[in-house]
Amino acid sequence: MKTIAELISQLSLDYVFLTVKWMFITLVYFLAIMKVREIRDAGGFTWANKPFFYVILFIGLIRDAGLNIIMSVIFLQVPRYPDEYLLTARLKNLIRNDTGWRGDIAYFLCNHFLNPADKNHCG
Repeated sequence: MKTIAELISQLSLDYVFLTVKWMFITLVYFLAIMKVREIRDAGGFTWANKPFFYVILFIGLIRDAGLNIIMSVIFLQVPRYPDEYLLTARLKNLIRNDTGWRGDIAYFLCNHFLNPADKNHCG
């Protein structure tokens, strides 16, 4: 039988793995959505590709909202709905209004993961 400390340790490792996995897959969807936006802006939408692009967008938005909830544990703060439905809105808010460690984490995530794919994504 496992002790409480072992159970907590296992749950912590499970949470870290889940968070990293969710972040990675969501980042892949983010990159796909940025490419879809580029195709749309270039006038490349057709009747054949549009439904697939909207599915990518829909799944990406659901994953983004889910990641925002998962990040509540990291930020020790629940999202402020409806203004912070997506993670980017929350990160922007933290960068603007939080001068502590939450703002630092938000700044890191924006500058190393979001802004390289979409210049000035976090404003």
